[in-house]
Amino acid sequence: MPSLTKSLLGAALTCLSTITLAGPVSTLYVTSDFNSSSKTYVVQGNAIVSSFSNPNGRESAIAVDGDVRTMGDMAGATGSRYDLAGNLLAASVYSTPAGIANFYDGTTDGQYNYTIDHNNFNSGFAVYRFDRNWSNGTALFAPTTRSSGITYDKTSNTLWTLNTVGSGTAMQQYSMSGALLSTVDLLPDANLAYALAYDAADDTFWTFNYGGSGDSHFFYQYSRTGALLSTSTISGFGGGLLLGAEFNLSAAPGRLPEPSALALVLLAGLAGAVARRRA
Repeated sequence: MPSLTKSLLGAALTCLSTITLAGPVSTLYVTSDFNSSSKTYVVQGNAIVSSFSNPNGRESAIAVDGDVRTMGDMAGATGSRYDLAGNLLAASVYSTPAGIANFYDGTTDGQYNYTIDHNNFNSGFAVYRFDRNWSNGTALFAPTTRSSGITYDKTSNTLWTLNTVGSGTAMQQYSMSGALLSTVDLLPDANLAYALAYDAADDTFWTFNYGGSGDSHFFYQYSRTGALLSTSTISGFGGGLLLGAEFNLSAAPGRLPEPSALALVLLAGLAGAVARRRA
């Protein structure tokens, strides 16, 4: 192998070995709840890059698609609309209907928003569907296991729920009409997890322990087969309870390239740099 090729390949492999993805690949929006200082946190990698206050203090369920729309966590509570930078566009415009116990997490498919009435035994802890303005809600189906976390899987046009009664033990995949498609055990399970978010950038699912320790929380990354891929500790949440999470649907990129393909891209780039230097 010519020495130049060896050098370029070695450099590419060295670059690959130093690439780490600590924390979510895409920007994750996380809601805290239950106090007057409640915020929505913007997480990138293993750090909080920004946060913004929620005027109502009980804005938990979240749908993100070009903007951020929150829903009040109980009957009579209200949610608000923000741009992706956290600027308030409309305060207290989405009202949670009567008869609801608790909406903690949310998601959107771009046409409808979805959430779960986690503490309502009468509804069977039903998944609810709303329009994009969190209006015209209807009970869509009841998960076979009591759940709290919910997220939309853009790659398969399905909904996933996180079975939660104190800890996240399994994810369940449903068709958009509520047919159970699969149950995936989380091994190991996520400790005290209530939210679920799907990142199409690397085809993984994210959740976190809601209570945390001080202002730090464990973030768990799972494959769609339930394998634990990583655990990150992210600090700066101010001691709040974390209950909702979602990635921006409209910004969902394609899959990350395979390592071999990424190596070829790096190799081509290095070769081009050498050629330009010689020219």
